[in-house]
Amino acid sequence: MPEKPKKVLLIAYYFPPMGLGGVQRALAIARYLSGIGWQVMVLTSDFNDYPILDRSLADKLPADVEVISVADPVSMGKQVKDENSYVLSRKNNFLRRFMRVPDSRLFWANNVYGKCLKKVRAFAPDWIISTSPPPSVHLLARRLKLELKSGWLADFRDPWAGDNQPELTFLHGLLNRTMEAKTMKDADLVTAVTAEHSLDLKRRYQAYADKIHHIPNGYDPIDFRDIAECLPDEFVIAHGGTLVNYDYAGLFIDALVRLADESEEFKKRFRFHQIGSLTEPIHKLLKSDVSSTIDVEFSGYLSHRKTLRELGGASALVVFSGVAEGVELNMPGKLYEALYFDKPLLAMFRQSSPAMGVITGLAEVYHLDPEDKEQIRSQVKTLFEKHISGNLRIESRRDQISQYSRKAQTERMADLMGRLR
Repeated sequence: MPEKPKKVLLIAYYFPPMGLGGVQRALAIARYLSGIGWQVMVLTSDFNDYPILDRSLADKLPADVEVISVADPVSMGKQVKDENSYVLSRKNNFLRRFMRVPDSRLFWANNVYGKCLKKVRAFAPDWIISTSPPPSVHLLARRLKLELKSGWLADFRDPWAGDNQPELTFLHGLLNRTMEAKTMKDADLVTAVTAEHSLDLKRRYQAYADKIHHIPNGYDPIDFRDIAECLPDEFVIAHGGTLVNYDYAGLFIDALVRLADESEEFKKRFRFHQIGSLTEPIHKLLKSDVSSTIDVEFSGYLSHRKTLRELGGASALVVFSGVAEGVELNMPGKLYEALYFDKPLLAMFRQSSPAMGVITGLAEVYHLDPEDKEQIRSQVKTLFEKHISGNLRIESRRDQISQYSRKAQTERMADLMGRLR
């Protein structure tokens, strides 16, 4: 008699057809667990309340994956946009801000529990996987685990934080630490995308160290099928993804402007290509006097597939730390896709960033030090000189980064769960 397929309930606030990078890990978990015989149900938010959509991502989802979307009762009320919308305006709803314990999606998590408990109980999952941010998904998963006696894997794409913003009060911080501790205690498995975050959790929760594992973010080779790479006649540096770190973007743009002031040839032959959304302050910066000195192209938000095609036509790529100063355990998932291309890569991270452990020793990866403006200018100049001399082509880095395949990472999650139940 064939063995019954195991069932997993995936709780992910961000899920296709939502766009932006946060959906990729959850999509891979659902897709590849289904591919190896797991029965998958997904609890997610209502994409109609989300500002950016990428409907092509939903095409990757197997037909047998059941997706249940539940509206957020405290919606931001943003107009849903498809491709070519790219300026992100930040609106703070005071009720959301005050209730950021652990984050502003707490109302959504409570709403899901009330509306979906009957369906989830009937599904009877063997395992629950909750992937954050937002950490409210872990509170929901904990309630469901205690109700259903299922196994529970708590997955952290970022450290526990209230929307990556400072705590409003000491009480907010205390409550967040208490909730994180309960998650560590009651989860059967805990995974983190950076080794540094995994080690930090093991240090702070030594009693639970054995169930904490490092499963990094990554890339999906199938996404690059038929993506053509070429080198344009002009020198094009492209950034693919949401651009939110104003300080790092400003340092990079300053280096470009100084090079354009020094070299008429650089000014004539250079273009910066922003593919994806960006915040209003960065958009204002790039549309200011900068636009009269260097050529800046905005493609707007494109589907994931179209973004990869645009990146394939650049001379070199750039990746910035996507978080505020002082948040050292985060690492943008788009780094891995940038590494998959056979192109030089400029990577702006602090020396203490987890990204340094990924990029060190890889061919043609140039670290940009945010503490050294002259070093940033010098590295860009080096790439431009290589472009002029025709020496920009590099050997593939793919053998060096094969451990970051999303399929392999999901299979490791399945193996960890299989060992326990």
